[in-house]
Amino acid sequence: MIISNYLQANGSQVIHIIPDAEAKATFVEHQLGKWGGATPAVEKDGTVVYPRL
Repeated sequence: MIISNYLQANGSQVIHIIPDAEAKATFVEHQLGKWGGATPAVEKDGTVVYPRL
């Protein structure tokens, strides 16, 4: 998710391909903090910063 977060924070559209049990794909747009873990902050220069856990 670190790469996905960086790409999205810097203007790229990121789409995850999520297969189900029958190998059918669902396409889900990336959202910062949606996929678990700490929600990162994006600095003015595009740097992605994660809080201490």
